[in-house]
Amino acid sequence: MKDPSYRMQTQCVNIWRYLLIVFLCISLTASLVVLGIDLDWLINGPEFLTKICARIKERMANEDLTDEEELLKNFTIARESIWLQVFVIIVVAITTIFVIINLIGCAGSCILSYSLLSGFTIFMMLTSILGIAVTCAFILPFANISSDLDSSLDPMARDLISQYKTEKHGGTAHIIIDSVQRELECCGYNSLNDWKDAIITPRIITPRSMEHNDATDDDMMFPASCCPLNVTSCTMEDVFNVSCREIIQDNYLNPDNVIGLIGISIIVVVSFMIVTFFISFVMCCIARRSRGTKWSIVNWGGAGSRDETYSTSVIQH
Repeated sequence: MKDPSYRMQTQCVNIWRYLLIVFLCISLTASLVVLGIDLDWLINGPEFLTKICARIKERMANEDLTDEEELLKNFTIARESIWLQVFVIIVVAITTIFVIINLIGCAGSCILSYSLLSGFTIFMMLTSILGIAVTCAFILPFANISSDLDSSLDPMARDLISQYKTEKHGGTAHIIIDSVQRELECCGYNSLNDWKDAIITPRIITPRSMEHNDATDDDMMFPASCCPLNVTSCTMEDVFNVSCREIIQDNYLNPDNVIGLIGISIIVVVSFMIVTFFISFVMCCIARRSRGTKWSIVNWGGAGSRDETYSTSVIQH
């Protein structure tokens, strides 16, 4: 008859192992979804992603109708950018690596392989450190902790505004700037002067949608996203007077807007990675102490000698 302590040891190992498998299945599913969306972007174009973004905007803004055609136009123009294509290819490569690593982690957890689990644990440790760095880079500039970090975002904002004025028919900058300014009801990163300094001729700053902006070239002073939707001519009288930096600082973890959702999503993903690393580290230690013991995904009741061999090896170490 087996010692109760041996059975408890076996149950404890199975709990950690099944917990790791659950986390890996969630990670694998998320990686496959992102990989599928990226491949669809590369192969079929931005139509599917446009529908997803339009539905998200409708749900968040409580709007019955989103200008899907304009969003598709901006995505189509953005797709022609070589840098965006390179970024999508890099994301495809990263998600593919994650899929492979998750499969390795699942295999190592199922057969309790120290070699596979140690490799997976090292990978998760490195990605967790990188994730923490990315989280700090996103949060610290908006947490009023360091003015140097905040000022480092100014060149990025100026570059986006510069791209906006040169992309006369839509593009990546239009998607980012119009989404942020319309969602947060702000104008310019630091102040309205960001757009005044950027304006060379009124024709350069194109409206968010010609259907929603009937202003002439002489009247056009700001992008249409700097004004409410019901305003037909976005001039100084109707423009949002709050800078986007102030709004972002107050809402970078607010789930009611896009910026807040991005911040929360980053924190959730990084926390998930850290927890996965911790569980895999525990499994790696267990596998190291049970080298030479054969395991399967299910410890059948008739395999008493195998359970006893494993438990004895753990206790002796």
